[in-house]
Amino acid sequence: MASVPSHAPAPPTLLATILLAVMVVLPGCRDRSQSPGEPGVLRLGYLPNLTHGQALTGVGSGRFEAALPGITLETAVFASGPQLVEALFAGEIDLAYLGPSPAMNAFVRSQGRALQLLAGSATGGSRFVVRRDSGIDAPADLRGKRIGVPQIGNTQDVAMRSWLVKQGLASVDRGGDVAVFPLANADILGLVQRKELDGAWVPEPWAARLIAEADCRTFVDESVASPKRPVTVLAARRAFAVAQPDLTRAFLTAHRSETRWHAEHPKAAEEAVGDAVYALVGKRLPPAVLSDAFAHVVPTAELDPVELNNLALAAFAIGYLPSAEISGIVLTP
Repeated sequence: MASVPSHAPAPPTLLATILLAVMVVLPGCRDRSQSPGEPGVLRLGYLPNLTHGQALTGVGSGRFEAALPGITLETAVFASGPQLVEALFAGEIDLAYLGPSPAMNAFVRSQGRALQLLAGSATGGSRFVVRRDSGIDAPADLRGKRIGVPQIGNTQDVAMRSWLVKQGLASVDRGGDVAVFPLANADILGLVQRKELDGAWVPEPWAARLIAEADCRTFVDESVASPKRPVTVLAARRAFAVAQPDLTRAFLTAHRSETRWHAEHPKAAEEAVGDAVYALVGKRLPPAVLSDAFAHVVPTAELDPVELNNLALAAFAIGYLPSAEISGIVLTP
């Protein structure tokens, strides 16, 4: 069972650099991400998260497969964004739904060789929630508190740390007095329930679960605070997209169609996403929790260039990116 040391600082931000750098080959070396892919095959990666709704329903309903006649659609479900990025660098997947921060890290560290973005997938989809008895009523109350995030360098971690800076605060590892701990979402839930954490910045449905199961309340709602900030994007291995532009365009069209279906049939989409998550992880969310979580996820295929640039600047400012230069990250296949 996970526990948080009583006086342990959050891990150093440089660890994100180390973890992700090992997945990127040195410039000039050949890496498997440069494979053009197999003719007639499209390999899609995603996570079993509510914020990956189009992947869940497009695959589960068979609509993605139907939109790609003559193509074998192979899918792989990953436990985390870094695992997915590693598979992309290994040339094991061609297209992926993932968070924008891991995608930017892969783009910058590979100098644009590994992946590029095709479209947005969702905005909102994550919240900073705090225990009702934590004594946190204003940003200043976070001093001395203990906050969980899903992973070092993931989109919620970047959002948490950059938000702290805007409030005149900082995490312990950066000389401040707010302890930020990267932990698995399930561990975060247990630790908040045991009052070993005071809150967490997490994606849905974990924010909704913390509210329902750990007596938390919303402190920052990204669907309100940053309504255009992407929580999930659709990315392509650049070599695959360049070698197979027609197939890439066909999938992008299917993605946009699935996004419209989500927007036009929110209740049916909610139920379908809930069923898909249950099929993948073996746990069904209570209807009220699913509805609360789904209400904070906004499906969209659009990518706001200002928000992408702001995310890159935030990741660079906290040491997660060696550069904030992301020109060319969006590919038009």
